[in-house]
Amino acid sequence: MALMNKPNVNVPESDEGKWYYANGQNTDGRYFFHNGGWVGTDTSYIRRPDTQTSVVGMCNSVSLSVNDFTYATFEILTDLNLWDGEDPSVY
Repeated sequence: MALMNKPNVNVPESDEGKWYYANGQNTDGRYFFHNGGWVGTDTSYIRRPDTQTSVVGMCNSVSLSVNDFTYATFEILTDLNLWDGEDPSVY
């Protein structure tokens, strides 16, 4: 797993900070994600290993972006301070 998560390409600075590409996924070192779509489907996978939390979204509507839902889910969980002071192994 450590080899899979090791960044192997630098990506230019973005509004969120420095992001890296690591074997089919993008990472800032805290979140790992892979998004894509094919023939009318849209998928998004985001994980945060330190909290053992993953969010997966799939959508078959070309008028919606599944990223709007998966990213918002992590924003909500962060705003709730879900992980503050908790042992992530309980999740």
